[in-house]
Amino acid sequence: WIRPHRPVAEGDCRVCHGDGEIPVVVQQDRTQQCRGCHRDKIEEFNKEYQHGPVGAGECLACHNPHGSAWGSGLRMSVEELCTTCHEGIDAQLAGMVVHAPFAGGACTQCHDPHATNYAWGLSRRSNSVCLPCHSMEGGSDWHRHPVTGKPRTGRQIVEVNERGELECTSCHDPHYSSAQFLLHTDNPQICRGCHEDK
Repeated sequence: WIRPHRPVAEGDCRVCHGDGEIPVVVQQDRTQQCRGCHRDKIEEFNKEYQHGPVGAGECLACHNPHGSAWGSGLRMSVEELCTTCHEGIDAQLAGMVVHAPFAGGACTQCHDPHATNYAWGLSRRSNSVCLPCHSMEGGSDWHRHPVTGKPRTGRQIVEVNERGELECTSCHDPHYSSAQFLLHTDNPQICRGCHEDK
């Protein structure tokens, strides 16, 4: 492997396998075993939304305990790893407008692979995820659309956050869409839900 796990690099198999006669047997439950060395991750994982493998204590679902050609000891590239469980995505992309990070397999650009305090495994609030790339300054009128205000009418054509405010994802799908600009729909009603006068 290009990047061996530290105990492997140091030739200390006992860290994980113990001194038993059967070397493939691990000392204890995997979660506790991994966290024994990776203590800095304990607090990071103790958040409201845990990725399934983290919640199940299955670190090895994503990480190779010996080493890897990919960063962080991943079993394969991020794109391949994510689509192993989140399957069927590729089949849905034909004829779609696809968001560049999603098309490039950069899942962790927006999602935290371990745990987070934000829904959908986002690393930050959705607006904070989108706006660093889609700058509000110097962009087109579409990029300057307010995303923290409340809809002008009581009609809720689009989704709002827990504070009743608009977010980027109120109107745009973050992965792919059959509509231009990744809008949830090409029906003009998506705009008229707030802009009845237009």
